[in-house]
Amino acid sequence: MKSSYSLNSVEIHYEPIPVAPDVEWLRQARSYSLPAESKILLPKLPPPYMYADRKPGVIEMSADGSFAAPLTFAKDKPGIYSIVCWVKKAPGEKSFPATEVCVRVE
Repeated sequence: MKSSYSLNSVEIHYEPIPVAPDVEWLRQARSYSLPAESKILLPKLPPPYMYADRKPGVIEMSADGSFAAPLTFAKDKPGIYSIVCWVKKAPGEKSFPATEVCVRVE
């Protein structure tokens, strides 16, 4: 059965591997968000269409709603890469994060 949701984009966030904080830092309540540094992957568009950055997209989409995205960890140093799939219910609607996977790269 095909889902009524569709993939909008895949976002790959990068952050350095964390170091152990001191005890006083741990005692303070704080929020956490995704790192600001990220790369956005978009679905492939049919020729001759392109996105505003003049690229056609890289995510292969299938008619059944499945997709394949080329995940590359572009930093030449260890870090944590958070991969977020953004989906939307209908064209024109705002997308939302549907899943997140964190990968530690050494």
